[in-house]
Amino acid sequence: MAKYFVDCVEEVGGCPSLLRTDCGTENVVIAGVQSFLRAECDDDLAGEKAHCYGPSTGNQWIEAWWSYYCRSCLTWWITFFKDLMDRGVFLPGNTLHQEFLWFCFAELIQQDLDFVKIH
Repeated sequence: MAKYFVDCVEEVGGCPSLLRTDCGTENVVIAGVQSFLRAECDDDLAGEKAHCYGPSTGNQWIEAWWSYYCRSCLTWWITFFKDLMDRGVFLPGNTLHQEFLWFCFAELIQQDLDFVKIH
């Protein structure tokens, strides 16, 4: 999760003034990254004040949305790639197979992700 957070910070060119997460184990690193990025700021939300923990009930809408996305688009891709493996068309340890699948499907998968990002 922290990698996605850092990638987003790089993409938008900055981090939020205040970041709120639940107490999940993956969020400890994100809290540290946020505090580090805001360490040199001179406002009321500098350093450790740039992050706060809250109950996960505030995340229910995104978790519900993610569950919906997994059931619709993502499940299709997972099933598709598992089917290729089951039929012996794709061997996960074969670098050539991995590169081939990336070449053939990366743009389509990215289009799905971009659609979700926009909507």
